[in-house]
Amino acid sequence: MAGEILITKDFPPAREKAVLLELLNLMRALKEENIDAIVCGGWVPFLKELARDSQTSHSMSFDIDVLLRAKAREREAVDRIKALLAKSLAYEPNKDASFRYEKTVDGNIVQLDLLTDLPRVKRRPIHSQSLWRE
Repeated sequence: MAGEILITKDFPPAREKAVLLELLNLMRALKEENIDAIVCGGWVPFLKELARDSQTSHSMSFDIDVLLRAKAREREAVDRIKALLAKSLAYEPNKDASFRYEKTVDGNIVQLDLLTDLPRVKRRPIHSQSLWRE
């Protein structure tokens, strides 16, 4: 495929390579399941530079941050995501954070954070009203 970037044993270092390959597997699996998600966080500068210049000097991240869009937060999609992570991709839920999943690849811990974008709401001036009421 033209413009394809090959990930070789020399690119990138071992732990980053394990996380990068997991990121690619995860995003491919989510796409196949029609789950609307985007990469965010520390991998964005690396991937952006890599896509633009076919190389990068930006350091990579040791975790994966994925933003689940509105449709991906619906019950049916959440169930599919949980099944995909547990069965197909062999992730385990983190005991301390419900949005975090982990797995070990070639002796490296890969941490996945599932994040959500919330709809923006027009906020009224706070004044004397409670900060928690809308």
